[in-house]
Amino acid sequence: MGNLTDDMTRLRGEIDALRNARGALVQNLARGAREMAGEVSAMRADFAQAHATMAKKAKKDRGAFVTDIIHTVSSLLTDFSTTRAHMARHAKLEREAFVADVKSVVTALRRDTAEDLAGARRVWRGPTREEIRAAELEIRKERQRKDAAARREKEEQLKKEADAAARREKEEQLKKEADAAARREKEEQLKREADAAARREKEEQLKKEADAAARREKEEQLKKEADAAALREKEEQLKKEADAAAHRQKEERLQQEAESRRLKEEKLKGDAQRRREEEQQRLAAEKTVTQEEGRRKPEESGARTAADANKAKPGRKTTGRKAKS
Repeated sequence: MGNLTDDMTRLRGEIDALRNARGALVQNLARGAREMAGEVSAMRADFAQAHATMAKKAKKDRGAFVTDIIHTVSSLLTDFSTTRAHMARHAKLEREAFVADVKSVVTALRRDTAEDLAGARRVWRGPTREEIRAAELEIRKERQRKDAAARREKEEQLKKEADAAARREKEEQLKKEADAAARREKEEQLKREADAAARREKEEQLKKEADAAARREKEEQLKKEADAAALREKEEQLKKEADAAAHRQKEERLQQEAESRRLKEEKLKGDAQRRREEEQQRLAAEKTVTQEEGRRKPEESGARTAADANKAKPGRKTTGRKAKS
């Protein structure tokens, strides 16, 4: 086979190899895209499942938190209602005691004022025996009343002191209960704040994990896009190289065709030159032959003329000379 056939065979083999490589690359890209789609679908399913689980857990936590708040508020309302009822009863008793004390003080003041006015009148008019006796009786009665009032006042003072002690004890008890309720409320508030902080921390942790997963997904997406871009760039590079190789091969083929045409032309020129030389040689040979024939014709004509002349002479033997000629 010639060089052109070998070059065409090699070019055809390279073209088939490049076509097969490009087909394999396209198949690999399609397979990678399918695998990537499957991975993305699985990742989305995992994210959906994780989000559903997180939503259920968050809903359960919110339900427990709301239940706890309802229980706490109910307990606080019950404690406040009990405390208000107790304070209302205590205030009512204090008001009743104060009103009774004011009534007794006003009654005593009115009695003392009436007695003072009666004594002034008696002093102004002068007492009678009956009045003197009544006055003495009244003095005794007054002394008895004062003693009874002193006893009652002392009893009332003791009662007031006892009531005050009871009130102080009750107030201290209420204060202790209020302090205990405040401590319980503060502890519950701190517990709620701690739970809220824990929930916030947990939500932040979940948010950070979701952000990290989103960042990883985005990085993987960017990496896949970069890989796809690299593959596209590589494919374009391969295509450009194939085009450049095809262009080079085409140029080489054109050069080879030009060279073959030049060789053919040179061969044709050589053949024409050889043909011209052969024609010139043939013409020269023909010319030489013609010249020789031209030289031989006069000689032959001369010889024939001489022979004819010899034939015409009588009695001369010409056999041996003719034979020699």
